[in-house]
Amino acid sequence: KEFLLGYWIVDVETPERAYEIAGRISAAPGPGGIPTNMPMEVRQFAMEQES
Repeated sequence: KEFLLGYWIVDVETPERAYEIAGRISAAPGPGGIPTNMPMEVRQFAMEQES
């Protein structure tokens, strides 16, 4: 089964920062205070154009 619970768009300087944020979201407490450990997928959405 595949499902989509939602998505977040974050503006970060590096991919590593996006991975850090995704890890923190996955470890957030869910029902009963237990970490959800939901799989997260990180994708580049857009790039800033250089002037």
